[in-house]
Amino acid sequence: MCPGAEGGQAVRIRGATAEDLPDVAALSRRWAQEGITWGMVSTPASLLGERLGPCFQVAEDGDGVVGYAFGRMLAAADLAVFPAGAAVFELQEIYVTPDRRGGGIGGALLDAVLAGARAEGARHSLVYSATRAIEPVMRFYAAHGFLPWSVQMFRSE
Repeated sequence: MCPGAEGGQAVRIRGATAEDLPDVAALSRRWAQEGITWGMVSTPASLLGERLGPCFQVAEDGDGVVGYAFGRMLAAADLAVFPAGAAVFELQEIYVTPDRRGGGIGGALLDAVLAGARAEGARHSLVYSATRAIEPVMRFYAAHGFLPWSVQMFRSE
């Protein structure tokens, strides 16, 4: 259990189930509609079902699912920071509803999916972000032991 945002209900982090997929798909659509991530397209329940396992966690309170995180395992290939063939966990999505942000739910979700990845043999983790507010996201991941690997920036005339 974690407290959630100030004044919010306690939140439980647990493994996602097939029954959670419609709620997670709805949250993915909500994320895309927020416009906080460059190029974000929601993930349909059919594709989410392929990710079920120890690396897919949800956060729920008394009202339902308020966040989720999932990723996939891969073997390192052509990744300068990991040995070739090493088991790597790639965090693909992590989302918490706006009203529940800032209370530790995202960190608890991240810790849970990383624990699932370690149980699957990962000793390395990778995350990519296309958020429009990169500084707070960088601080979040740095607080969880992630180091920057590269930076890609753009400019339009």
